[in-house]
Amino acid sequence: MSALLYIILLIIKKKNFEIVGIAFLFGTFTQMLFGYLILRPILESKNEEVVIEKINFFITFILFLLFETVLTIRLLNEKR
Repeated sequence: MSALLYIILLIIKKKNFEIVGIAFLFGTFTQMLFGYLILRPILESKNEEVVIEKINFFITFILFLLFETVLTIRLLNEKR
C-alpha cells in the first residue's frame, strides 16, 4: 500500500503539485483505516498471545509511515 500511495503521489505531482500534501494525508488516513479494519479482531482480543502481534503491527506501521513521510518531504522539496 505504501508503494501504491507513493506512485499516486508522483502522478498527482505531475498533474497538480499543490495538492500533493492533501493527497498524502488522505492516503495515509485511508491506509490506517484499512489496517484498523483488517486487524480489528486482533486489537479487540484480550488474549495475552496477541500482544506480540499488536506490537509487530504498530512497529511496522510506524516504520512505513516514517518511510512515506520522508519520501513525501523529498517530493515536496523538489524544485519544479
